[in-house]
Amino acid sequence: MARNGMDRSIARTPLILWFRLQRILRKSAGLSPRVSLVLALMLSLSLSLILFMAPFLWATRADAETLPPSLTPSLPRVISASLCGDYYLLAFAQPEQIIALSALATDHTLSAFADRAKAFPSYDGRLETLARLKADLIIVSAYTPKDRRDMMQKLGYQLVILDGAQTWAQTRDEALRLGDAIGRSTQSRDWLAAMDRDLAQLPRPSRPLKIVSYDRRGVTAGAGHMLDDMIKLLGHENAAQQLTSYAEHSRPLSLERLLWLKPDLVLVSNHYAYADRGSEILDHAAFIAALPENRRLVVHDRWTHCAGPSTLPALTHMITKISEKVDVYPSRADGLQNGQSE
Repeated sequence: MARNGMDRSIARTPLILWFRLQRILRKSAGLSPRVSLVLALMLSLSLSLILFMAPFLWATRADAETLPPSLTPSLPRVISASLCGDYYLLAFAQPEQIIALSALATDHTLSAFADRAKAFPSYDGRLETLARLKADLIIVSAYTPKDRRDMMQKLGYQLVILDGAQTWAQTRDEALRLGDAIGRSTQSRDWLAAMDRDLAQLPRPSRPLKIVSYDRRGVTAGAGHMLDDMIKLLGHENAAQQLTSYAEHSRPLSLERLLWLKPDLVLVSNHYAYADRGSEILDHAAFIAALPENRRLVVHDRWTHCAGPSTLPALTHMITKISEKVDVYPSRADGLQNGQSE
């Protein structure tokens, strides 16, 4: 009943205004009945429209005043569908513009910043979810299927495709490109400058070690691979680089060639302890005899997924592991604690 009464009141408002305005115009302005009729009609309709729209205009203004700064048109709302993209957003994006991170972001077995990522929603990878999240820009991987990327673009989303940087030099280009895309150019440059300073302050070894990465099925990292870049950033030598070309990045390395290289340390992932066909070469008697536990450098996969924001903590983590095996870091910098953040 109250609702019907209110609707009838709103409907009568133009008629009441028109009747009263017509009388005012005829008496005060001395206008003819026809002219006063037209003017009163126009004025009453205009005033009624203003009165009707006022609550909506006020609500829109109130909503705009309460929006966080990042949701203004100056900064795009971003979804990351790439673990490497997650890292960059956590490093220099404004938190309020992060609509969601990838489904892998909170996985401690893969993500270097899983704990920090828990503060943000997770994107399940479904196209239907995009309509609900209402993002402006999506970060995808070069490995994201092309038909999916094409569909995202047809739906009106801007895409930033990350190739997955393998070296610190590639990280610089990737970070600057992404910073420009998400409206955080200055912050991405500031972040790179800070990372450069921190990398320059890492302790240097008293002598370079010969290190070879040796993963499941006897695969080693060559020139251009992330592990090769990390070994060199630490001031050591990737002894297997002479056996691979830059185009290969990685290649199988026989156990005989590995032992012939005589590395000081062999770098293995945390998967080496898994008992299956892929890791059986690491249980070979010759491997165990030549490279016992005190010469194996075990680095967790979460530090070696892609170069970028995880590079510094990965390097400090490796320095800690190397120091447990060989005394080549007589004075360890305080900055090593950065590698223990997760």
